[in-house]
Amino acid sequence: MLTGTIAYAPDTPPAHEYPGYVAKCAAWMTQVFGSLERFSSMFSAPLFFHATNMRGESVSA
Repeated sequence: MLTGTIAYAPDTPPAHEYPGYVAKCAAWMTQVFGSLERFSSMFSAPLFFHATNMRGESVSA
């Protein structure tokens, strides 16, 4: 289990323009949503999770 904080990041580009996310999830986004752009339009609020603990253990940055 992870615990941490979630931050809204309004200056982040849409998912279909975020290289790391596209590299990891492009095939899934296309398969499930039809296109990268459609996924981005449906999930348009960029949130980042910063883990601080994992199963009760401290997580170092």
